[in-house]
Amino acid sequence: MAENSVTNLSLYQSGIIVPIPALAVPKGPSVNVPYFAPVTVSNSGQGQLLDDANPLVVQKQTANSMVSPVHNRGDAWGFNELAGSYAGADPVGYTLGKISEKWNEIIQLQAFKTLEGAVASASMSGSVLGNTNANAATFSASYMLDAQQLLGDAQSKLKALIVHSAVRTAMRKANLTDFELDSNNQQIEFYQGMRLIVNDAAPVDIANAVYTSYYVGEGVLGFADGHDLASIETDRDILAGDTNITSRRSYVLHPVGMTWGQALTGTTPSNTDIATGANWDRRFDKKNIPLIAVRCKVA
Repeated sequence: MAENSVTNLSLYQSGIIVPIPALAVPKGPSVNVPYFAPVTVSNSGQGQLLDDANPLVVQKQTANSMVSPVHNRGDAWGFNELAGSYAGADPVGYTLGKISEKWNEIIQLQAFKTLEGAVASASMSGSVLGNTNANAATFSASYMLDAQQLLGDAQSKLKALIVHSAVRTAMRKANLTDFELDSNNQQIEFYQGMRLIVNDAAPVDIANAVYTSYYVGEGVLGFADGHDLASIETDRDILAGDTNITSRRSYVLHPVGMTWGQALTGTTPSNTDIATGANWDRRFDKKNIPLIAVRCKVA
């Protein structure tokens, strides 16, 4: 018998984290994520007026880049062989079978911290509705629509809504959610046409009971594996009867349209670092960043 983890992997499994195409992650603290600037129309959008005397003026298109920190992380577990005798099972085999799940948990928590840092950036102030003060607004359908409106005519890029379970309960009390069956006949919950991703790792200001929810689009977070590390290793001390297991990974988890703007204080950023708004700066137009934060209380 084994007690399962209580971590809900709904965000990690939702599809909002997508691979960054053809990104080679080097050894080092950061990597440049290249992108093309938008193709624009000159003369305030009307184009150039043709006449016989003046040739067209070339608008040079540029390639830019965003900076993303490289995350180097690992963990280790150890057992004495007597643990297997007491449990009546193989603790080493059990742990090896759980390592992939543990990495999913690490990356999901990091994803929440990355979203938190991105919306805390001063450059993203136009993509945040509400505050975490005692006078924060209370959840309502109208208030949530106001949050979507922050993206203007680009709000169709928003595909899902990440909420704390307390916010989902408020939605259900008001009969505001619907269910649809997926291809596996599993019920998927929706709110105002948005898929609900319910996870209690969503930020909560405990002192003022203010919950932060996120409207997100597909691929709001990009992921790329980094340089080779010894992903899983085992070591045994035959005298003590101890077995140790280590797992290490190097990777990038990057919020679309944002750049890392600060030097690292250590060899790799912590969750506190990536949740700090001053470490991020917006590069894309906000309509090209499918991310809205909405803060509210629940009745």
